Amino acid sequence: MATTGEMLARLRGAKGLNQLQLGEVSGVRNTSISSMELGKTQPREETLIRLLDALEVVGEERRAVLRSWVADLAPRVAAEVFAEPRRRRARWVRHGAS
Repeated sequence: MATTGEMLARLRGAKGLNQLQLGEVSGVRNTSISSMELGKTQPREETLIRLLDALEVVGEERRAVLRSWVADLAPRVAAEVFAEPRRRRARWVRHGAS
């Protein structure tokens, strides 16, 4: 399965847009688009929706991109969910010692 960034790059290319043009149409910075396409960052949901709207992606193709986005996020979310809890320093308070 292609990554979200790979899919965005393919969709952008199919529309004949460069990153700067997509940024102007979507309101997303071209440097952010580049970072997403290279797999350095994952878009927030709102950002991804803005990009898909700007690229006029609908139907099954849109669902495929969203499934890819969820799959790309899964390892990070799993790491956060299953991470060991931070150890807290115990605070010892003396009660009733007068």
